[in-house]
Amino acid sequence: MTILGIDHVNIIVQDLAISARYYADVLGLDPNDPPAPHRPDELQWLHDATGRPVIHLRVRPGSYSVGTGAIDHIAFTCRDYPAAIARLERHSLPYTTDEVASIGLRQIRVTDPDGVELELNFSDA
Repeated sequence: MTILGIDHVNIIVQDLAISARYYADVLGLDPNDPPAPHRPDELQWLHDATGRPVIHLRVRPGSYSVGTGAIDHIAFTCRDYPAAIARLERHSLPYTTDEVASIGLRQIRVTDPDGVELELNFSDA
């Protein structure tokens, strides 16, 4: 077996509509209903710019907890750092930035409505 990359991340959320809107508005992901037999009132898939469903949001009664549990954060490869900053500021969201100059990387960290930390990585800075 050879691992080629991460296919998607599944996040248990408290409010499916709020979380789907957050990922659409803040990260520009495209929310879509999942394929059958999944129900859109329990699951939403969020697609990246290439059409891949990289985040699955799921409402699962009784299993919700705020934060990332054993997962520290989710990192995304991104482009257009200034547009990302402008988008976060337009939504009045708190964020932090960091630079790893030795590898030409700039990072933005922001937290979603359920306490999951998102790391946005830009090497086109």
